[in-house]
Amino acid sequence: MLGPHSLAQGGERLEASTPTERRPQLTELTGTRPLCRRDGTVGLRQRSSSAVEEQPPRVGERDLPTAADEQVGAELPFELSDRDAQGRLGHVKAGGRPGEVELLGDNHEVAQMTELEHRPKARYEIGLEEDAIGLGTGVGEDVRSNPVTGAIDVLSPDDPKRVVIVASNPAVSKQTGWPIGFWWAELTHPYWELSERGYRVDVASADGGRLEGDSWSDPRDESRYSADDLLSLGFINSPEHLKLVERSRPLSDVAVQDYDAVLLVGGQGPMYTFWDDERVHRLVASSYEAGKVTAVICHATCVLLKVRLSDGRLLVEGRTWTGFANSEERFADEYVGRKIQPFWIEDEARKLENTNFIVNGRFKPHAVRDGNLITGQQQYSGAAAARLIVEALGV
Repeated sequence: MLGPHSLAQGGERLEASTPTERRPQLTELTGTRPLCRRDGTVGLRQRSSSAVEEQPPRVGERDLPTAADEQVGAELPFELSDRDAQGRLGHVKAGGRPGEVELLGDNHEVAQMTELEHRPKARYEIGLEEDAIGLGTGVGEDVRSNPVTGAIDVLSPDDPKRVVIVASNPAVSKQTGWPIGFWWAELTHPYWELSERGYRVDVASADGGRLEGDSWSDPRDESRYSADDLLSLGFINSPEHLKLVERSRPLSDVAVQDYDAVLLVGGQGPMYTFWDDERVHRLVASSYEAGKVTAVICHATCVLLKVRLSDGRLLVEGRTWTGFANSEERFADEYVGRKIQPFWIEDEARKLENTNFIVNGRFKPHAVRDGNLITGQQQYSGAAAARLIVEALGV
């Protein structure tokens, strides 16, 4: 699967007061150097008579009161005990955006920066315990296990939506002789979209175990074909995330009833590893018939040419869906100077009766939702498909 070179990509309580004023209060959390407001008053109560000199807005950013006028909310004082304050080096950024807070570690390295959208009469808990994600030094072993995340608008953080991403096991192409597997962006971009909204995401494969990404999808590859894919680069360089693909769960351990959605991702591998694998077909059919959101993107959509429901009908009968387009296959073949895939999905989909296969322009993000079936055209459509999953399930 190829495309054009460029790629898409024990704290104190914080309480909002009635919006009588519309400028935010910026207060330094160290308790040593209070940050003054624009009106000249000092934000941190009885901490010091000194104040940090006001910095001008950075180039290209609006003046702070102007930005604050557009924000729904009022002054939000941070209240932190002397002991807690002295134990943590942190401050609100002078000249930054409203609500932009830096929390610094003892070695002065930035531990976390978050931007809060303040709402009137809203109450937020800001966890400063050492095991909170991104704070202190005691980050837990499982990056997905702590409910404290940046997704503060999640309705039930203790009961997150669950999605299993299914990727191809490593294989060898009978057409090219290349080692093949999954496409990195098709896994990492949906993972980002879903986890940012508080979803719990697992990674599985038919056989389980270590997975391998297609070389050209790896941003570290010498071809530099995917060098701009920073999401994949970050995922690969995060040990806690990388182990999700190094220790993928076998489908024998995946129960449809445990998940809200199933997402099959593509790459060059699925045209061989998904095509005739009854385990993959059963997962897709059982997920769909159970009313779960069933999503398939790129070359993984080859399974939709074969998957049948319990009554014998093709799953895509009477459905609108998409998959890797002929124009994209042609581009890929011409790019490498040889035929890559054993067949073209669009050609085979056009032969089916009573189904509506549609495509967008070549390598344009394109995802389609028809009931609980979601499909994405190619590697640039993974994030779009994930957003449709969120649209279907909510947060």
